[in-house]
Amino acid sequence: MSISRDLRLVFYSKPLVAVLAISAALRIIFHFLILPNSPSNFGPDEGTYAALAKYVSEGSPISKFPIFGGDLYYTSKLLILPSLPLIQIGIDPLFAVRTTSSIYGLLSSLFLALSYVSFKGLQKQPINTKQGFFDNRFLFLFLIFSFWPSNFLWSTIGLRESGSQFWIIASTYFLISLVGARHGHYYPLFVLTIVSITFSFAIRPQTAQVFSFVIAGLFLTYLLKKRNKICLIALSAIIIGIASGHAFTSSGTSSGTSSGTSSGTSSGTSSGTSSGTSSGTSSDASKVFEEFASLLVALESKRNINTLNASSALSKSNCNTFYEEEVELIFCNVYQFPYRVFAFLFRPLLLFDQGSLIQHYAAVENIAWMILVSISLIQSMKRNQSFPAKAINISLVCYILIFVSSASLYDGNLGTAFRHKSTILWPLIFILMISPKQMLNIRRSKHSN
Repeated sequence: MSISRDLRLVFYSKPLVAVLAISAALRIIFHFLILPNSPSNFGPDEGTYAALAKYVSEGSPISKFPIFGGDLYYTSKLLILPSLPLIQIGIDPLFAVRTTSSIYGLLSSLFLALSYVSFKGLQKQPINTKQGFFDNRFLFLFLIFSFWPSNFLWSTIGLRESGSQFWIIASTYFLISLVGARHGHYYPLFVLTIVSITFSFAIRPQTAQVFSFVIAGLFLTYLLKKRNKICLIALSAIIIGIASGHAFTSSGTSSGTSSGTSSGTSSGTSSGTSSGTSSGTSSDASKVFEEFASLLVALESKRNINTLNASSALSKSNCNTFYEEEVELIFCNVYQFPYRVFAFLFRPLLLFDQGSLIQHYAAVENIAWMILVSISLIQSMKRNQSFPAKAINISLVCYILIFVSSASLYDGNLGTAFRHKSTILWPLIFILMISPKQMLNIRRSKHSN
């Protein structure tokens, strides 16, 4: 399917157009009537991004930005750069970054629908625009995604969440379209895949890295098994996108990476090298052990820093305090890991976590999160799925598991964790979009036989 045909299918659907129009109208209402003229309590970081956008629009040197230096700019480029034209025509910087975030949020819904259309194209299902391409189940899930309370809120204030979400969904759409493209129509989708992956690094590099390496692993696996030309093309686009994404953000992360690498590897490498020459293979294992323990120490320190001055701080981890041996340190973190994953996904808990009114709202929404996560993961494990659905399910589940595991290790307060959790909303919804219909078709075929 071509991109223009996918767009026509989406805009032929009156329910989809209605949802998108209502979403746009609500965003305008939020901007002019609900959100304050100062940074919102829901996401005070938007004030920092607004200040950065104003600073860049004035032509000031990026490296001398008072808050976080140039690193913040290079890891939020695709939030700041689209806001600059708005600022230059006289729009308030805070309103500018909020507008950029809202546009990303609206486009995320559009590209999720396009991804569904492209997936159906892989299954070579007949398309009848008169009867309607989108069934009621899809429309219900699309409505949930478009108006999920916290996700909608994050995409109306000037934060990176909606931009990161959009570029990753766009990467998914272009990859699915690339796999289903006819011979000779690869090049535009190949380029668009590279661009979307590159841009995903320029707004939240950590999330982009998890996503891109997961899908690279998926296509590499299928390439080794099936020797498919299109898998090689898709894998090449992903690898180029990863490389260009790192280059696009390298100016902002080089200093941090170099210092982190020097401090992290000077002790580990020197000790590993000295012991490696004496004990051979066993030293390699101990070196890996030491590096893994050092990573856990760094994550715990970051997690504990994130608890400072936070009204919804999680209990501080004390593994570094009580344990010095690598084995004990790793065991302590493994022991605490299930609790931290649960806290990231489902806290604050209604009736158990007491706090502000915002925390009570979050606790109510977490009931919906429990239902959504459970149903999506159960559905992803269903057997007898078609090849496209199975491959996409595997990659999305891996992406969810790795992201949740990583985020739970460094998020030290419930507010930040709750915001970061919106990252996994779209894959959970998309798993349900592509799976239930497939299972329904299988049941029908069984009955007919």
